[in-house]
Amino acid sequence: MSPRQSLKRVLAERDTWLLFFAGGLIAAPVLTFAGLWGVPYLVQVHGLERSHAAGFTTAMLLGFAIGGPLLGALSDRVGRRKLPYLGAALVHAVGWASFLLIDNLSATALYLLFALIGFSAGGLIIGFAFAREVNHPGAAGTVGGVVNMAVLGFAAIQQSAVGWILDRNWQGAMIEGARIYDAAAYHAAFLWLAISGVGAVLAVALTRETYCRLRFDSDD
Repeated sequence: MSPRQSLKRVLAERDTWLLFFAGGLIAAPVLTFAGLWGVPYLVQVHGLERSHAAGFTTAMLLGFAIGGPLLGALSDRVGRRKLPYLGAALVHAVGWASFLLIDNLSATALYLLFALIGFSAGGLIIGFAFAREVNHPGAAGTVGGVVNMAVLGFAAIQQSAVGWILDRNWQGAMIEGARIYDAAAYHAAFLWLAISGVGAVLAVALTRETYCRLRFDSDD
């Protein structure tokens, strides 16, 4: 199968698109928060030192790193893709909703919540195996690239989008030439992290289970 034929076949598969969006929408909030906006938020809104704030975002990234292999192994063990991926996506969405809706969480609770959000986001690793199984085996490399493009691309878009929303809600405060955003501005921007999580749930929910088996034979 030529690269062009492989890409055409992958893009024609309905579940490829669902897993494309699921992976992007579940990864983007973690990479947006832990990778860029989490530390400024914790410093400006909660008054933490940068080193202390970085500890919270590190907990999210560590959870992310641990969650991937463990949830992937769980999926293999139970012989399901959709069920564990959907469960992880649901926990991820509820985690972001809890972060936005529950005020005055203790430091310990916030560490645990961030670790849980990151851990559940690691479920996106299931999407790579899932995507290979819903496509022709000759297109395995192509489908992996397509799904991975969403994981990285959606994060880049969302990081910029959060910054744009913050600027739209900026009240004019500055320190040493840097803009300072209030809690309301961050809340408006971070609402989209939870919305992304819900979008991932919907995308996974619409996929068709493979039971860890290839949907097509190599001769198809």
